[in-house]
Amino acid sequence: MSAKKGKAQKRQKINQTVSNKETPDPQSKKQITLRLKNVVDFAKFSFELEEKREQGLVNQSGQMLTAFSVVSAAILMAVQILIDCEIVSKRIILISAGVTLAPMFLSMALALLSRWRFSYVTMITGQELLQKIEANANNHVYQYQYDYQWLDQLANIQNSKKKNNDIRGILIYASMIVFFYAVASLVTCSVIIAFGE
Repeated sequence: MSAKKGKAQKRQKINQTVSNKETPDPQSKKQITLRLKNVVDFAKFSFELEEKREQGLVNQSGQMLTAFSVVSAAILMAVQILIDCEIVSKRIILISAGVTLAPMFLSMALALLSRWRFSYVTMITGQELLQKIEANANNHVYQYQYDYQWLDQLANIQNSKKKNNDIRGILIYASMIVFFYAVASLVTCSVIIAFGE
């Protein structure tokens, strides 16, 4: 209980100290610069997170391709063994393999599409920025005016990357659904073959 009172008293002292100081003008150049500096830092962090998301999605599609390779190789080996053993008719084996491998190939195609490096908005070059600033030099006097350039560039690139990453996410999700459908088809065909003959 006394620890809570101590924390409450500290908070009250901080609030009193802040309220005793003069509140800065939010439209002052110093406050605008401070505000934009924080927004630009936030935008950079947000952009880095989007970059990591893109790398994670590309890695996940690689894992889907690995799963496809392993399962399809196992299916093809099983088909060869079943055909050689002549326990089940070749027709049933080939139909079962086709029913399973068709969605597997669709899953692979979706995973490959998600790895595609979609075009996205890039930053303007330093020369282009210099020309833009020199063409409008009166509006580039204070630091916060330059920070607007950073913010504008980062926002454009991040929006473009986010759009691409959203498409990647949908493709990977579709690839996973089709892959699990193929695995379910494989199990169903195996049960039919085991109990049908």
